[in-house]
Amino acid sequence: AWTDRTLAEGVRWRARRYVDLAVGPQVVHELIVDTTLPGVEIRAIDATDCQTVPAIGEPAGALAGVNGGYFTMNSSCPPVSLLKASGTLVGTNGTTRGAFGLTSDMAPMVALIAAGEDWPSAYEAHGGGPILVVAGTANQGSAAWAVEGFTNASWNDVNPRTIAGIDAAGASHFSTIDGRRSSAAGLPLDDLANYAQAELGLVEAVNLDGGGSTTMWIAGATPNGVVNYPSGGGEESADHGGLRANSGGLFVFAPPYNHPPRFQTEPVTSVAAGEAYEYDADAIDLDVDDVLSFSLELGPDGMTIDTDSGVISYAATVESPPSVDVTVRASDDRGASTDQI
Repeated sequence: AWTDRTLAEGVRWRARRYVDLAVGPQVVHELIVDTTLPGVEIRAIDATDCQTVPAIGEPAGALAGVNGGYFTMNSSCPPVSLLKASGTLVGTNGTTRGAFGLTSDMAPMVALIAAGEDWPSAYEAHGGGPILVVAGTANQGSAAWAVEGFTNASWNDVNPRTIAGIDAAGASHFSTIDGRRSSAAGLPLDDLANYAQAELGLVEAVNLDGGGSTTMWIAGATPNGVVNYPSGGGEESADHGGLRANSGGLFVFAPPYNHPPRFQTEPVTSVAAGEAYEYDADAIDLDVDDVLSFSLELGPDGMTIDTDSGVISYAATVESPPSVDVTVRASDDRGASTDQI
């Protein structure tokens, strides 16, 4: 099953091991990012010459990131895929190929971008290819991959993969599928496209640079921040080594997660007619500097609550209804709340 963890506001990291998926065992990591929330951004950052994903993300103050598009493997790692960083065109596709991008308002998109051309609607973008999913349908077969120039049978077959996509709700997904070791085989393009559509729920998706480049980094998650096992490191090791330097990556920025309040008391649920009802609703917040307040969202006429202490009071009479629904809400001063019914 998936293990799932919230990293920050609008950012989730989940991971899963498969005993047998498509062609063998697999290890998958995924970042799910909701850029509709305030302060949540995805940026395409270009490397200074050749840099690993952590070496790019850490000084930028990013929360997490994955490797980007294709590049020439030399001392400067120039991109040969579209790369657009904060509105500046850094590199273009050498061949007409797919790309993942975001508008200046952080709306994600996937499109086929011609060789040598800009992507005017994209403010941030990394090219790659081939496009895996279009309008909820997975591309399949060698003819589909040949459209973008991917005709090498070995390249299209089992390999580590990095993909970027969009789900039906408009959230961005960045996924890594490890490979080239006994515990993680990697995926062929056909199986990768099916997996992206059917299991990850992507309605648009594009393959990015994979193989030895496949890297997912989350600040502080491991000693070097890398959570997958890059194929250059061989079998799984605690240092998550074997990183490949590349031309850039897609990086996530988000405000810290605002933990909602948690109730620490159980409500009193009965009172006799003619007796005073009182319940002291008590809650805590893991964000210790948050200030809590209480409100009565639903209750009978005459029931009151102290907004600071959470004490609920009610005078029950013989005319009172035999049962009522009551909802008390604990809220912090940053917009998070929890209801107790």
